Amino acid sequence: MNRPLVGNPPTVGIFATIDPRTYPVPDIPEGSVKAQQMPVVMNRLDKVVKLAKSIKMYDGSKLKVVKGSVPVGGPRDAAIVQKEFEEAGVSIVINSMCTWSMGWETGFFGHPDWITAYEAMNGTAWPGAVLLNSKRASATAHLNPVFCIYPPDVEDMEPSAPLHPESIRRITQFLKCAGSVSMMRGKSYASIGHVSMGIAGSELVSDILARWFGMKLVHVDQLELLMRIQKGMFDNDEAKKATEWFFNSFAGRIDISKKRSPEKIKELVDFLIKMTLCIRDIMRGNDIIEDEERSQGANALFGGTAGQRYWTDWYPNFDFPEAINSATFDWNGLRAPIVHATENDYLNGMGMQWGTMLTGFSALFADLRTYWSPKKIKEATGFDMSSIAPTGFLHLINSGPAALDWATDPAMLPAETRMKKAIEGTYWEPAGLGYFPGDGLSTHFVTPGNLPITMIRFNRVGQDVTLTVI
Repeated sequence: MNRPLVGNPPTVGIFATIDPRTYPVPDIPEGSVKAQQMPVVMNRLDKVVKLAKSIKMYDGSKLKVVKGSVPVGGPRDAAIVQKEFEEAGVSIVINSMCTWSMGWETGFFGHPDWITAYEAMNGTAWPGAVLLNSKRASATAHLNPVFCIYPPDVEDMEPSAPLHPESIRRITQFLKCAGSVSMMRGKSYASIGHVSMGIAGSELVSDILARWFGMKLVHVDQLELLMRIQKGMFDNDEAKKATEWFFNSFAGRIDISKKRSPEKIKELVDFLIKMTLCIRDIMRGNDIIEDEERSQGANALFGGTAGQRYWTDWYPNFDFPEAINSATFDWNGLRAPIVHATENDYLNGMGMQWGTMLTGFSALFADLRTYWSPKKIKEATGFDMSSIAPTGFLHLINSGPAALDWATDPAMLPAETRMKKAIEGTYWEPAGLGYFPGDGLSTHFVTPGNLPITMIRFNRVGQDVTLTVI
């Protein structure tokens, strides 16, 4: 059994700010400005807390939510809540605001790493927007980035009224994103192998991982992988279970063109299962391994393997473990994907990891190989596609390491049905020996059409990172 990742769970601290004025005011029924505001302020805070508690991360875990014990009206209140958040291990903060308070005096100092959002009410008598923009200006002046959430419509002031749908959407987005960043911090990228075929993304730069993502690089030579396989340093019972699952699940859909003998296929699968298990053990560790050091693992959130060409010229390629690890299921049933980057391209792996964490689905790795214009589509096929795709097509294809989920709709629910359909839609074919002399098994499937797709790619520019989104 692979070890769980070590690290604090994503923890969000949510607090409300309030106008601190408590002196008596004759024409305020509640007696003071603060007393008048208290029910509305705390009611909204409770709604935000309830929403945060309902949010699940990509692996099915929930955020840990800490509610500030007092509404913050000034520096002492802020210190009280900051202490509570520090003791709880908070990494994410939401300030819920309905009316005016003392601006930057109600903020926290000494924690630039806390991912912060300001969430405000839209109401004429309750100037949440004024405080939001005041605090944002202060945060900007101190070089502290904040995310601002404000609904487009004036809100119902009734205590029973729900949060505005736009506020719900944006708070949810913020918490999923911030929770994902929090989960990444302190984890590792397991680099198994070196630079592959001169690909810039597999030229790993530890400063990029540390500076931009709060992660460390753990490098493992591929001799370590080979040594584990040859010495039997893996869970043999798990290997037998995985092998039985593979041949039962994909019966009749393995090497249907009979390019290899049944004995060769059995030999391939046996080796590929061991590769898959050993890669996971390097990333996550495994209690069953007797060597205490090697049982620890790299505490890697994700990782990659450099296949071509130092490994694949003499051993099976990594298409099989990439397709299995990056999927949402395997022989043990449903699970969170273990993102496995092709050719040790950590920038590609980072994009896949982000996609997985933000959606809860597996990420599809593919090469963007061809652009087909409407003119060339018509010349090649005789079909006029201009009404369907007026700007043409981007053709995505690869040699086989796409996650198994993409043999069907990766968003299909229930998940058990998606797993069944993905297995039924997947064929396995031996590798082309011209490119992979060491052989391998690659997935072959057709992804359903008309799926909404977002393509992302991280790029290194010196010591900086850019992100391309299509």
